[in-house]
Amino acid sequence: MSCQHLNYPTFLQSLARGRPIVVTGVHHRLQGTWTPKYFVDRFGSQEVTLVDCKTDTEFSSTVANFFQHFGAAEDRRVVKLKVQRQAIARSTG
Repeated sequence: MSCQHLNYPTFLQSLARGRPIVVTGVHHRLQGTWTPKYFVDRFGSQEVTLVDCKTDTEFSSTVANFFQHFGAAEDRRVVKLKVQRQAIARSTG
C-alpha cells in the first residue's frame, strides 16, 4: 500500500488484528535516520517483550538487546517485538 493511501486509523486497525502491512514510499516522508543505532540510542533501556518466531515463546528483553542482533546472519533464533494490543486500543480511542 502506498503511504499516500494509508491513514493512521487504518494502520492501527491492521496492527491490532495482527495483519502485516507493506507500505511503499515511506522513505520520502521520514525525517532523520531510523537505523538500529537510532533506536538503541533513544530507547535502548526500555523493556520489551520478544517472541521467538519458531516456538512462539515470549521472553523479556530490552530494545538495545533486540537491535544488537537485528539483521545478523549468524545462527540465532529469529525473534520479533511483541506489540501490546492494549496500547493500540488506547491509541485508536
